[in-house]
Amino acid sequence: MKSFWLYAACIILLSGCLDAEKLSLSLDLKSKTAEVGYSNIVSDSKEESKIKEDFEELIEKAYGDKKDHDGRPGQPISAKLYEEDGHLDGVAVYSFKDSAQMIKEYEIETDNKGDFILDLGKESNRDLEYAGGNGAYIEEGTKRLIRWSGNSTSLKVKLRNKLFDSKSKSLLSYWVEWKTPK
Repeated sequence: MKSFWLYAACIILLSGCLDAEKLSLSLDLKSKTAEVGYSNIVSDSKEESKIKEDFEELIEKAYGDKKDHDGRPGQPISAKLYEEDGHLDGVAVYSFKDSAQMIKEYEIETDNKGDFILDLGKESNRDLEYAGGNGAYIEEGTKRLIRWSGNSTSLKVKLRNKLFDSKSKSLLSYWVEWKTPK
């Protein structure tokens, strides 16, 4: 899955074989920070050596040098992995110079009324399904939109990956082994 913020902003899930079942995005327009969350991080590779490689890349992206973030406008502040409900989850936080830059990075647009709009009908978002948030979810014909008032100072959305394969290999056991002192 290559969704708008999974691909564009995450330092955690950049590998083509890593995926997540659920995603969340929280933008604070006052502090100009974005928090991107991932629930049930997995590898869709079938080979053990590739799964281990995916996990090593995940660890490097989460805990490695935050200065290298692929030239994206958001500066990584923090990232962590943790166990939640028997699977591996992660969160990454980014700081932006201005809120307009942050909104653009996550493909949120403003309409002619000044409201914020996230279009889940776009090609880059088509595999995502709305699962909650503080905006209004609207279906208009083939359009799937999330709308926030132009006065909003916080934009939050939770999405589900429609293409998530529950048979993919959970990375929780790799993470538990990695964090266990030797």
